[in-house]
Amino acid sequence: MPTTTIAGRQIDVNDEGFLTKPEQWDEELAPVLAAQIGIDELTDAHWTAIRFLRTDYAAKGETPTLRRVSTTGGIPTKELFT
Repeated sequence: MPTTTIAGRQIDVNDEGFLTKPEQWDEELAPVLAAQIGIDELTDAHWTAIRFLRTDYAAKGETPTLRRVSTTGGIPTKELFT
């Protein structure tokens, strides 16, 4: 399995560069990952979405759909695309 170094830490990734072990992620890593895709600062809205997605994934074992994020997570769909 490939690894990469992010914020001075070895992180397991897949061939597309996505993290493969959720336990390697923490909130200190989030701003570094965000910066890699051009997000300079994580807002409260970002953190709401991030925390919902991580909690839901841990409970369900799969990434929630946009509908689930909107209805269960309470984040309007239009906001998700912003």
